[in-house]
Amino acid sequence: MKMFKIDEIIKGKERGILPYQVIFFDINAQEVLLPSDLMNTDEYALYYLQKPGSFAIDVKNTKIHESKWLQKADLQQNTQLEHSCVGGGTFRTRVLDETFDSIFLEFETGARWKVYKRPFWREFVSFPLKGRDNLDGFSLSNAVDADKFKGVEDRICFFKSLGYLVSAEISGFFSGVWYHLMPFEELLSRMVLDKGFIKEVIKIWAEFNLMMAEHYLELGVDQIVLCDDLGTGKGLFISPKLYEELLFPWHQKLACLCHKYKAFCHLHSHGNINDILPLIAAAGIDILNPVDLREGMDVEELLRECEKMSFYVSLQGLIGDDWSFSSVEKILKKMRSLQNEYGRMLLRIDLISEDTDKQSFTDLMELARKYCWG
Repeated sequence: MKMFKIDEIIKGKERGILPYQVIFFDINAQEVLLPSDLMNTDEYALYYLQKPGSFAIDVKNTKIHESKWLQKADLQQNTQLEHSCVGGGTFRTRVLDETFDSIFLEFETGARWKVYKRPFWREFVSFPLKGRDNLDGFSLSNAVDADKFKGVEDRICFFKSLGYLVSAEISGFFSGVWYHLMPFEELLSRMVLDKGFIKEVIKIWAEFNLMMAEHYLELGVDQIVLCDDLGTGKGLFISPKLYEELLFPWHQKLACLCHKYKAFCHLHSHGNINDILPLIAAAGIDILNPVDLREGMDVEELLRECEKMSFYVSLQGLIGDDWSFSSVEKILKKMRSLQNEYGRMLLRIDLISEDTDKQSFTDLMELARKYCWG
């Protein structure tokens, strides 16, 4: 596996392979199926890449977390590209309370979450913004604080030298607001009823994250991943008009910034977002993720209609929860055929839960290597 191959696949110039990333349902599944006692950060991450055959890694510094459990958990998630125990971005967290089952965190943004360890899930407890009353006095920390990026440049060089696509995830200009600043329902209502206020909030948040993105780009990452969920399988959270007015300009700024450094701009958004795909393409987004057929996102149509974009396709979206090896093999053959015809595809192998037995996992990885890398 060489970086130029991945780079050429994304650009549509190379069609000989179908790079994939293995996505575990949660960190517990990852620990059960790929147990490791490696202590060195890079060796640990490399193990989680090489064993399944994944193509990319996020290089953010997970040691900015106070909790040792969270440091390890977030490192595991870095090998799944756009997954994170604490959402996208590089934010310090401090522990308010931690038990065997859960951890109560406060972010440097002021948001407080409760993270449950097994089964893994997150609860948003409180947010710093209370409407206009405290916006004037609200500020964020230094986006490019040197301690946050300690060791990142070395990690970039290390993983690039091995041929991996090196990535950094920032917090979404939309979803990051309801992860860190205010409740989701309040954000949606204010986007309609108090648009001026929300424009100010998004501006503060977007400028902060753009500063972080540029620093990662200066250090040499190959792509910036923006986690910005915009909908569900039923459609968009907001109208295309609101997207164009409030979010499109910031997505465009990020894409331009990435292209300035000859890097890719990678948008992670669940949902049926077909109604704004022309805008997303016009913004300059290079990669859309995940393309999930269950949510109305058909990769064949997208490849035909969006000739300048690449698509990161959900295997689970093509097969469903009740999969068999024959169904996986059939789909992998089809995906490889599409790759030969169009190029511009990456694959998310996202079928793996804690209940997957080890032999099934091993067999699935063999199939993936045969049809994707072979």
